[in-house]
Amino acid sequence: MLSKYFFALVLTIQLPVAEASAQEKLHCSVVAVPDWYDLVINKGTALEGPLHSMISKIFAPTYHTWGMADPMPWRRSMQQLENGQHDAAVPVLMTESRRDQYEFVGPVGQFWTRYIENTQAPKNGVLVTSVALKVVDGYESEIAEYSEIIWADTNERAWRIFEMGRAQFALLPSRETNMMNFAIVTEHFEFDPKLPIAQPLYMMIRKDSHCMQDIPAITTAKAAGRLTLW
Repeated sequence: MLSKYFFALVLTIQLPVAEASAQEKLHCSVVAVPDWYDLVINKGTALEGPLHSMISKIFAPTYHTWGMADPMPWRRSMQQLENGQHDAAVPVLMTESRRDQYEFVGPVGQFWTRYIENTQAPKNGVLVTSVALKVVDGYESEIAEYSEIIWADTNERAWRIFEMGRAQFALLPSRETNMMNFAIVTEHFEFDPKLPIAQPLYMMIRKDSHCMQDIPAITTAKAAGRLTLW
């Protein structure tokens, strides 16, 4: 089965210690998409295990302590982050609407969307996709060539519209289409008639969070090659 994400994740724990401060050491809570919560990190014997149990070791030399919030639906995670119940999120797309409130660290991976063609649908040049993907930079210009764009409320709704033949093409996140590849009969669906679209993914940290103090340590380690996520 194809991987849910097309990236490799390699980390080491040689982060430089953040500069000492009189500020009390606090906890930094990170929310993650459910697929990442149990993502296995493997760096020899130095660091091996699921991300949720490794993040405190990954960021051990930073001033504050870092840990993963309990897994929950992504929409709820983002709502709690916006309400200040957490400090950071991973992985996310960098968008203009988020820049005022969040600082971005990374990239930590890539977000892929894939084209699919329903070869039994009318050759109408219609494409269906999810309204949630409007935040992807350059997305709307990428799909401007189609005769009509159907913006579905969810990826699942987009897939149903596509499967019923109302649209000749669909453009959906790879993690969704990878599961569909093996969950349905695909003889009438051509995957990747055009090259997939890739966008970088980041960790974002609330600018009003005490965890911002640790960004210099994290970015310095990444620039020096001691923290590599690609």
